[in-house]
Amino acid sequence: MKLFWAVLSCIFCTGHISFAEPRLTYNSYGMPGLVDMPSSQLAPDAELSFSISQAGKSLRNTLMFQTSPG
Repeated sequence: MKLFWAVLSCIFCTGHISFAEPRLTYNSYGMPGLVDMPSSQLAPDAELSFSISQAGKSLRNTLMFQTSPG
């Protein structure tokens, strides 16, 4: 009986995870995307992001603001 309640509580506690929106990631150019290549992803409207990346002796600071909805 304890196993039943444990399984039932796990189902109710993690049920919302499958409906969550995917997390947006930013590349080293400060644009939405996972790797440093063009992506069709857009940031949510009015989102401000700042990133710092370093590769060897190169240091890149980027500031991005999404002005309008996609």
